[in-house]
Amino acid sequence: MDPAKNLESSLNILNGRHININEDRSKYTAHYNALRDSLYSTIKEKNLILKKLLKGHKLEGSYGDNLKVATPDEFDLVINLAFPENDYIIVKADPQRPGNVTLDMTEVMERIRNQEQNREIYEQLQKIVNAKNMLLENKLQSWLQGLFTKTLNDLNNRIDVNGHISQLVYKRAGPAHTIYIKEPQEYSVDFVPSIRLSAKQIVLGPKQKEYFGKSEYWNAIPKPIKGQLGDNISYRASYYDAEHNLLKDKANLKNGIRFMKQFRDTKQNMGNLKSYYIKTLFLWQVIEREPGYWQKQLNEILIDMFHKLADCLKTAKRNGKLLFFWDPKLDMFADFTESQRKDMFNCAVGCGAYFLKMASGNMNDNNIENVLSSFCKLVDKTNSKQTEKPGQTNVANPTSLAPSKTAGQNGQNNAKTNQPEAPVKPSEAETKTATGKKTKKSTTDQEPKAKTTPSPPSKPVAQNDETKAKTNQPNQTAAVKTDTGTKPKKAPNAQETKANPAPSTKPAEKNGETKSKTKQTAAPVTKTVSETKSQTLPQPSKSVSEQKNTQAKPQTAKDEKQKNESSCKLS
Repeated sequence: MDPAKNLESSLNILNGRHININEDRSKYTAHYNALRDSLYSTIKEKNLILKKLLKGHKLEGSYGDNLKVATPDEFDLVINLAFPENDYIIVKADPQRPGNVTLDMTEVMERIRNQEQNREIYEQLQKIVNAKNMLLENKLQSWLQGLFTKTLNDLNNRIDVNGHISQLVYKRAGPAHTIYIKEPQEYSVDFVPSIRLSAKQIVLGPKQKEYFGKSEYWNAIPKPIKGQLGDNISYRASYYDAEHNLLKDKANLKNGIRFMKQFRDTKQNMGNLKSYYIKTLFLWQVIEREPGYWQKQLNEILIDMFHKLADCLKTAKRNGKLLFFWDPKLDMFADFTESQRKDMFNCAVGCGAYFLKMASGNMNDNNIENVLSSFCKLVDKTNSKQTEKPGQTNVANPTSLAPSKTAGQNGQNNAKTNQPEAPVKPSEAETKTATGKKTKKSTTDQEPKAKTTPSPPSKPVAQNDETKAKTNQPNQTAAVKTDTGTKPKKAPNAQETKANPAPSTKPAEKNGETKSKTKQTAAPVTKTVSETKSQTLPQPSKSVSEQKNTQAKPQTAKDEKQKNESSCKLS
């Protein structure tokens, strides 16, 4: 079987089991619908001014775009507000903040000043504009916060859904008024207010107007400016409807976004990569590539997108950029530090594109496991007896993701080490260099070791390499660090290196370094000096013979490539 097709089948299985999960959606959405309807209707009844301004709501964000991964526990509900004579709002691009707009309410207020039916709205507007009649984000949000608080108090901060009482917790976060629910399911709803504006009020460049297409509306979101105190007249422009139209009916495009979001969620040092950044990356590719591109296999699209992301994160010569799709004057990555860029770059190239590329050419067990670890959180493989729940993959057995293999394919599998794989490492053969960066050693490129006499079956070599005792000379003593201090301890004769039968007076270190296994007892665990050093230095110390072998081994181009490409630091 073609390895690339085999990889595609594995990605499809992974998508169904770990990424695009549908089995829990109904119970979350049922409770969300009840909460939304109850809160929306109550807040309208309690305030007649807001009732006149409300013009419906819309589920947006990842859930609205069908891009939510794993548990559907977050909802973004946009609450549309429109003032009387709304089309007379004077909208201008904010010259100080690309991607933002200002809203001048002068003409609106002049028109409704003497309208009796809008007298209360006019009076409220006077409270939330400045001396130049610019609509103030902070005053608008403060007014809405008071209404949300009063509404929740009237509901006693709880809601009854099918006889089950759920407590509601309210918090302000950015532009959203967030409601947290703990039971029967734990989830949150962001109620995001917006000023709904018409297509004729857009302030876009010629190209962006073309991308806006035939959408009827867009939104000005009252998003606070980070670190700014006092009045704020700037609103973030949002073109959700136009973005939704650009992303729909593009075959594997949405699968690509979901996989990259799942990749981010499994890598702690990718946490700064917001969902909207990933969406923006794909929006640029929609207009740069032919429509047929999204019919390609998912693994090919992902490799391309990881490289595009890496280009946006690079630091060489001049930093890469991710431009806001609707206003290219805004670089969305401008605030990233060099360290953040390097961490995310290494992950995108070393744990994203590289592992997929390797698996597309050779679907052995090691490459399958690397791909699996990139898109789902692994458990300790020592728990190999765990049962697999229906619809889930036993992550201790990564080959369960792959379609059945022929005998020829099985013969290509790399030898795997016995060391348990922690959920934070991209592969089992990964080690740390003296500089602290990680490189990926293939099992075929590992340094040769001198032959030693096999240990008795009753005392196998420790799988976790917890201790490494040097056996340069017989009966050598080593300092052992305990809880109370450091004492000399004589190395056990049973664990000393056995020299070759040939008579020789040379030290035993010429025969290489062996690993000793310490017996676990109820006493506190003791650590050898060599182990203590291995925890403070990037790499355990090596014997003289190993150092010579390392120096004698030439650095190949393949080794250097693996060193550079697989340095993703997972934690």
